[in-house]
Parts: sequence; structure tokens; C-alpha cells
Amino acid sequence: MLIAAACTSGADLAQDSAETPACAATRQVAAEVEIFIEEMASTVVRVDADIDARVAGVSGRLRDLVGLAERGEDDTGLVERARQARTAFERWWSEFRDVHTPNPARPTPSAGQEGRSLLLSEAALQAFDVLLADCGAAIAVDDSRCDDLRPGANLSGCDLSGRDLRGVDLTGALLQLADLTGTNLGQASLGGADLAAADLVGADLGGASLADANLIGATLPGDLSGIDLSGAQIGAANLAGADLSGADLSGALLRAADLRGADLAGADLRGAILSAARLQGANLEGTILTDSSLSWAYLSDASLRGALIGESNLWRADLSGADLRGADLSGAELAFADLSGADLDGALLDGASWRETVCPDGALTDQGC
Repeated sequence: MLIAAACTSGADLAQDSAETPACAATRQVAAEVEIFIEEMASTVVRVDADIDARVAGVSGRLRDLVGLAERGEDDTGLVERARQARTAFERWWSEFRDVHTPNPARPTPSAGQEGRSLLLSEAALQAFDVLLADCGAAIAVDDSRCDDLRPGANLSGCDLSGRDLRGVDLTGALLQLADLTGTNLGQASLGGADLAAADLVGADLGGASLADANLIGATLPGDLSGIDLSGAQIGAANLAGADLSGADLSGALLRAADLRGADLAGADLRGAILSAARLQGANLEGTILTDSSLSWAYLSDASLRGALIGESNLWRADLSGADLRGADLSGAELAFADLSGADLDGALLDGASWRETVCPDGALTDQGC
């Protein structure tokens, strides 16, 4: 989540136009929610009365935020996004509380419950990122900005749909909630640009660079093959069935992303964060996943033939039925992973870590399959 960056962008934009009370409250509440969720995920084992009281306080401020948005003028989009953020937070908390409340019948949460809690936490954080993007666009109201196509330009909320912007340099530009549907951005430089909640459906990104870009909440085109997305913040995006073959996603944040059936053949995902990502049935043949985080990832029936997965974290990953023939899993963390029905023929497993790992034949092992 990019709360700090969003707040900074908002401060810059506010120099041109005063921020609404709802957006000011949004930044405060979003920062509080991010800190709270991350604290819960990293330290809490069981929910107690003090934590319940903190949640009640956060929920109250979220209700107040929705009320502020509802009282604003011509801000129906903000109202809806504020409601969605509140709902996402409450859904996450309901799941988290159920998993982490003492229950004699369930001494420890299941991997599936923990994975769902992680997915919902990412959805909640993304909902606030989108809400912040809405504020960023809402306070930048001067339409004359939309022709200022240069690095670092403020183009938040601009309608750039269908335009021919081949080769344009928008490095570091603010494009929150921008309409880029059908826009030709071939060979464009968008490195470090803030495209949170932007609409890029049907856009041509052939040869474009989006390294370190913020794409949280953005609607992306289906063809992202060969594109530089290294270090990009993508989050829980819907990329099901997308073509990402040969793309550079090294160091990218794809936590909880929906990549079911996506084509990632030959893509570079080294160091990428794919925790709780849904990759069922995805094509990852020859993909570089070295040093990546795939804990709780769903890789059932995925093709990882010849993939380089060495030193990656596959803790509690679901690899059931996956094709891992010839894959390099040297030094990978496979504790609690499910490899039932997977094909490990020719796979390299030297130095891999095992703990209650389910082997292809269904047997549990701490020693290796």
C-alpha cells in the first residue's frame, strides 16, 4: 500500500486546490487502517478485548468518513469508494477475528483460513488506495492540465482516452483515475508514474516502461507481454487470462493478484511479491521466480516446467497438480506446501526446506519428496 506516497501527492496537488474535509479525513483514516492491519498480521495470535476496542474506534471513524463524503457536493464517486473501503475493512476484520479468536474446537487456524484472511487484508488496503486516488483526482480540477504532457505532470482525472501518445515521456506523472481507454502508449515512458485506479482497458502499451509505477486499483489491458513492470505496485489486480509472457515483473508487488490462467511464460519475476496470488492454471514455463515470495500462493494445475524457483518462499503454497518437470527449486522454502499430484520429474530440489510438506503421493514429509 502507498499511503505515504498518496499523502505526499495529495499535498502537492492541494497547492492548486483546497482539499475537501472528506479527503483530509480519508488520508488520516487510511494511514491508521494500514498501520492497524499490518500490526495485526505481524504480531497478533489471538484477539482480545483491547483489540476489539481499537477496531470499534476505527469502525467509528470509517462511519464518520462515509458521512463526510455523503455531505460533500458532487462527490458521488467518493461516497461509493468510501463505502467500499469501509465494507472491505469490515470483511477483513470479520475473517481475521474468526481465525484469531480462541476456539477450543480449533486450536490453530487452517492454511486456507489464514490465506483468505491475507487476501481480504490486501483487498481492504487496495480499497483505501483507490479511495486516496479518488481524492487525488478530485482536488486537481484545472482541465487545462490535461494537455501538459511532460515528466511529473499532474494529469489526475484527465480524459486521455483514444489519444495517440506513442513515445510520450510521463515519467513520475500523476495519472490517478485518468481515463486511458484505447490510448496508444506504445514506447511510452511511465516509470514511477502514479496510475492508481486509472482505466487502461484497450490501451496499447507495446514497448512501454512502467517500472516502479503505482498501478494499485488500475484496470489493465489484457496484453502486457514484454512490458517493463519491474518494481511496479500492482496489488490485487484482476489479470486473469492476461498475456504477461516475457514481461519484466522483477521486484513487482502482486500480492493477492488474480492471475488465474494467465500466460507468464518466460517472464522475469525474480524478487516479486506474490503472496496469496491466484495462479491456478497459469502458464509459468521458463519463468524466473528466484527469490520471490509465493507464500500462500495458489498454483494448483499451473505449468512451471523449467521454471527457476530457487531460494523462493513457497510456505503453505498450493502446488497440487502442478507441472514442475525440470524446475529448479534449489533452496526453496516448501514448509507446509501441498505438492499432491504434482509432477516433479527432473526437478532440482537441493537444499529445499521441508516441514509437513505434502508430497505428490500424498505422504507428509520433513525430509523431502
